[in-house]
Amino acid sequence: ELAGAATLEEARASGTAVAAHIAAARALRSAPAPAGTLDLVVVGGGVAGFAAALGARRAGLACVVVQAHEPFADVPGHAPRRTDVSPASDEALLAELRAEVEGARLELRIARAERVERAEALLRVVLSGGEALAARRVVVTIGRGGCPGRLGIRGEELGHVFHRLYDPADLAGQRVVVVGGGQTAAEAAIALA
Repeated sequence: ELAGAATLEEARASGTAVAAHIAAARALRSAPAPAGTLDLVVVGGGVAGFAAALGARRAGLACVVVQAHEPFADVPGHAPRRTDVSPASDEALLAELRAEVEGARLELRIARAERVERAEALLRVVLSGGEALAARRVVVTIGRGGCPGRLGIRGEELGHVFHRLYDPADLAGQRVVVVGGGQTAAEAAIALA
């Protein structure tokens, strides 16, 4: 998503491609992982993250997905409103991916990843609470904002209310109110100015 918000199909393709790249690494294939070490930890349980985990599983890699909240929780409404992407095709892709994830019985940890550290030739994903997962590779697929905060007020579900800013140019010449006082809100206000 380096160039902006990806479609769900693009997110799935990128996760699959990353898994294939990691699975092809000679270092992973030349020797087994040390005891207690995973081949891959995926941080983020959205479309790209689960696509990467499924690709790793198909390649025979030991993999865990770390997700701060319910899997796929930030996916509905994720893709910007685009005329070239049918909402029905996104819903079908999401249903297909959910079924594939359930069938694969991927290991999932509901926890917040606090940081990734280098530990000699390995990586450590430190979770809230202090637990750490040792891995040979880590993929971070948290998207552009994780699960956006909601105010829980009447009207926030209306079509003109957005919880992410995808392209400031879409709102050029319009009166806009940015709600929030954190870094994301400040960056949105600057981009809209």
